[in-house]
Amino acid sequence: MEELDIEQDKARVSELITRLKSTVQQTSNNWDSKKRETYIFNSLLGLNFVEDGTFILNDKGLKSLLKKTYNSPTIADFNTSTLLEKYPDLDVDKIYLIHEPFGSKASPDFLFITPVMIFGIEDKSSKNEKVSFNTGTPGGNKFIMYLDKKSNKVHLISGKQWNWDEGVEREFREFTQHVRDYAKKEFARRFGERVKNMEYYARPMLIDKNKIKDLVHKDEQDVVDILKKAL
Repeated sequence: MEELDIEQDKARVSELITRLKSTVQQTSNNWDSKKRETYIFNSLLGLNFVEDGTFILNDKGLKSLLKKTYNSPTIADFNTSTLLEKYPDLDVDKIYLIHEPFGSKASPDFLFITPVMIFGIEDKSSKNEKVSFNTGTPGGNKFIMYLDKKSNKVHLISGKQWNWDEGVEREFREFTQHVRDYAKKEFARRFGERVKNMEYYARPMLIDKNKIKDLVHKDEQDVVDILKKAL
């Protein structure tokens, strides 16, 4: 039985990676990100072990717990068994997929709830062979699915390729909050009495100077390891 489970896990990893990689063959380079994300979501639902998990977001308590756990080091504390209390007929051996679980402006673009844990995928693309992060980071409990529009190829990249570990992720969040607080206070100090009922909100943006070819591991083993653990 254990050998069968191992083979099933290997098959799931292989099928999921193949599906992610093959999306570029069916999508157009000029599709905007939302159209591409919708296509990817529907494509992943075509896997026989993936189910639409959007219904979970209707439960505010579960959604709150899901977000709290996703943004913590204890992502194994939330899995398909966690859902059984609210959904006793749910198949815990399936994997449940949610598109934009925490809103269109928040990471990740796709969130998976597996029998083991939760993890995310962030969808990125560009023509300049670089990944940009307008509000998110390379790290956290996710990996990056990057469409290089120049080579028309999909690359799967983990935060390790940027040396972005849990410590950096935690410190960056603290740093970002510090910058926001400072910017808000400084705006109030300089403009508070000159403009009517406004405040300033600073949005973080990471400008990556790396070329994609310098980041990607040829065998993408880091991402494979994440999927082996999760699926």
